[in-house]
Amino acid sequence: MYLVIYGAVPFIFARDEQLRVDIIANRLPPKVRHCTDIAANVLAIVFMGVFTWYSARLALIMFTNDYRFDLMTAIPKYPEYMLIAVVAGISTFLIFIYLLKLLRRGTLK
Repeated sequence: MYLVIYGAVPFIFARDEQLRVDIIANRLPPKVRHCTDIAANVLAIVFMGVFTWYSARLALIMFTNDYRFDLMTAIPKYPEYMLIAVVAGISTFLIFIYLLKLLRRGTLK
């Protein structure tokens, strides 16, 4: 479930299709709309950065303490959590790239 949600984030930002409240955003002047897009992307980078950090930390804890899903199958838990951390890290990086494009562009499309 996590991978479906956080795995879609890179594709959403790569296509510039993130969710906006058009009722409010369309009434704002272009410069203000551009500033709100930049602020939203900075907040997204902070959130995804914190999420990446904590999920990587949790994966490391799972690995070092050898947590398993159950005693019968003995499947380790850390690969799933490591994959979540990697996808979240990629998402953070792509949001940062999108923010750089926004800053370079100067206005919305």
